[in-house]
Amino acid sequence: MTLEYLAKKATRPQYLFILCLVLALCGRVGFADLRGDVSQTCGNGVVDVGEKCDVGNRHGGGGCSPTCQIETGWACRGGVKDQMSFCHVIACGDGLLDKGELCDDANTNSNDGCSSSCKVETGWVCAGEPSKCHPIVCGDGFVDKGEQCDDGNARSGDGCDSGCGVEVNWTCSKTSPSACKSVPFTIKLKPNDGRQAKRNPYLGTLR
Repeated sequence: MTLEYLAKKATRPQYLFILCLVLALCGRVGFADLRGDVSQTCGNGVVDVGEKCDVGNRHGGGGCSPTCQIETGWACRGGVKDQMSFCHVIACGDGLLDKGELCDDANTNSNDGCSSSCKVETGWVCAGEPSKCHPIVCGDGFVDKGEQCDDGNARSGDGCDSGCGVEVNWTCSKTSPSACKSVPFTIKLKPNDGRQAKRNPYLGTLR
């Protein structure tokens, strides 16, 4: 007796049951997932429907509660593709960028870009996990907020001026450091000055 035969002979409730059974046997979805019943899936090491974490047990007290919810003061990651969740206490200075933190450079020192309360300090930028911070300085090769370019020096005349602005007749990339190149100078000629412009090479490149 085949599943196809059973499906043809089954009533609607029986058909749905057979369908759920096939899906469960194939490992695609469990009955608990279909019902959204967390009590049946919590502790299996995979974050299922209705769960925020799953550490492979239902003990609680380690960041993930017996109902697979994240406990207060904790943060949990992972739990997908058969990998259990990893939970840790939210603490500034652990190098992990958690909710409420704007940076975390793996220490609680201030005056290094990321303060003791994990806030980005004035005049600094921070990125990554753990956070890497550097001061906003024109000429350091980093294109930071407020800078149009930064080619690694504070000299003018090379496309990016001493204030990290793009100079006239130049273009600069937004990469760090910026790469600048000159743009040919062009002028728009009036109908009656074409002959004069051609005689004077200092008027620029004609188009």
